[in-house]
Amino acid sequence: MSRRQWQLLGVALRGTLRFRLQTTLVALAAISGVAAVVASSAYAQSGARAILARYEALGTKMVVIAPAASRAVGGRARTGAAVTTLTLADYRAIRAARSDITAASASVTGSFRLRAGDLTKSVIVIACEPDYFAIKHWPAVQGAIFDSGAARDATRVVLLGRGASRDLFGDSDPTGRRLTINRVPFVVAGVMEERGRRLDGSDEDDQVYVPLAAGMHRLMNVDNLGAIMLQADTAASVQPLAAGAAALIATRHRRFGARLPDFQVTNQQQLMDDQLAAFGRFSFLVRWISLSALAVCAVGVTAICWISVNGRQADIGGMRALGARRGDIWLQFTAETLTPGLLGAACGLALGYGGALTLEAALGQPSWFDWTAAIVDALICTSLFAGVTGATSVRALQIPPAAAMAGA
Repeated sequence: MSRRQWQLLGVALRGTLRFRLQTTLVALAAISGVAAVVASSAYAQSGARAILARYEALGTKMVVIAPAASRAVGGRARTGAAVTTLTLADYRAIRAARSDITAASASVTGSFRLRAGDLTKSVIVIACEPDYFAIKHWPAVQGAIFDSGAARDATRVVLLGRGASRDLFGDSDPTGRRLTINRVPFVVAGVMEERGRRLDGSDEDDQVYVPLAAGMHRLMNVDNLGAIMLQADTAASVQPLAAGAAALIATRHRRFGARLPDFQVTNQQQLMDDQLAAFGRFSFLVRWISLSALAVCAVGVTAICWISVNGRQADIGGMRALGARRGDIWLQFTAETLTPGLLGAACGLALGYGGALTLEAALGQPSWFDWTAAIVDALICTSLFAGVTGATSVRALQIPPAAAMAGA
């Protein structure tokens, strides 16, 4: 830049201090616009990561086969309890037929009352195999997860969710202690890591887990399964595994043609995609609102610049009389408005960061802030302000010299 242009920038800087109201309004517009965009962008990223984290904890390569609800009672079509046609034979047939399964667990669920000393608690009891916890990436923090031998031999051991352990034994380690489930004695094998509530609202920390055979034959006295969980070897094989398992069970249950299946197959990838799509629509609305706020701020900056140019025809006339060129006038008016805009963008970036952290804490989302993306958003907003400022400053060049001199 030439010495003349540096001098003009100095004049513009003094102008920002001289016209305090204009400077304040432009800075507030920039702060509001940038903060809204940055906070909404961070919220969208944090929400998406929260959904991904929840599904990764559940197992993103998991396929779940569950019995369907009964649709015919007494010859009339209606929805009733779950059918009881999903069996261990189906589970073993799937494991034998599919080579792309890395982990699998059958499970049965029931509600029972636990008693430990003088304390009792009604909980959900899940009878499962050791792979149940491997699929969910769920370790034990005290004791150890029962092995496949305990699941097969109906050993009476139990794993407690962190909430159930806290309610029955406080903060002490309950490993090796005895309790009863529906008056059947069990020994605590360990306590699972705290997980919190799932997306469907259920609380895994308030549940307990027993070996599959012990749950089916010593507690629930059933031969049918409540669910079959399968983990595919890769994400790409999830859909083929789900389709193959569904076809195999349909053949075994003789569900051909128009007959409705007596089971349902879901996979976490599909559920995760649906959740992300729904959250994406919500995030789009949030971003649209923030962009609308940014547009309003840009319109406000345009109006401020326009009024400033029209109200300062005397200054323009004086600059013309002193030999100022058209580019000099444009540079001064642009710099006078853009300087508080840049300062406001920097403050808006900081305010957006604080707003994003506050919003994430209020909604219970993981703290996640991408400074690179936030700076890019701030630069885009600043470019918009620079564009409207530069375009509006052209108005100063369109004022006829005679009118400018008359104003002077």
